[in-house]
Amino acid sequence: QDLLSSKYNDPDMRFDICSCQFVYHYSFETYEQADMMLKNACGNLSPGGYFIGTTPNSFELVKRLEASETNSFGNEVYSVKFEKKGEYPLFGCKYDFHLEEVVDVPEFLVYFPLLEEMAKKHGMKLVYKMTFREFYEEKIKNEEHKMLLRRMQALE
Repeated sequence: QDLLSSKYNDPDMRFDICSCQFVYHYSFETYEQADMMLKNACGNLSPGGYFIGTTPNSFELVKRLEASETNSFGNEVYSVKFEKKGEYPLFGCKYDFHLEEVVDVPEFLVYFPLLEEMAKKHGMKLVYKMTFREFYEEKIKNEEHKMLLRRMQALE
């Protein structure tokens, strides 16, 4: 919610990469918070720098919600619960996410085309976009990647 560069010893410091993994969707409670998140993420990037981000797929979340008979879906490991179906505002579309023994917090949908437009305002352009499933299916074909997944015990 605050401009981070004002807290740096050198507010003109530049970065080649900003990485935001599963965090920026929390800022989509309001336009102002989402815009500040992008300003913080992109404002001090060097020319040609990269913003790398991962966020839950709102299209997939809404699809699963609409297919559910209730306002929630999940399994024995995770659950997602919305207040209601059918209304998905661009900001403040809250859902509760629970991941067994790890996460139990309210989160907000990110409409990706809107995020992309907002990022343009901060001088950014989309270079690469993939769903987790697409990324996984592409990378698992590589034996070295598959070996790393085995080592992390991610193929259980």
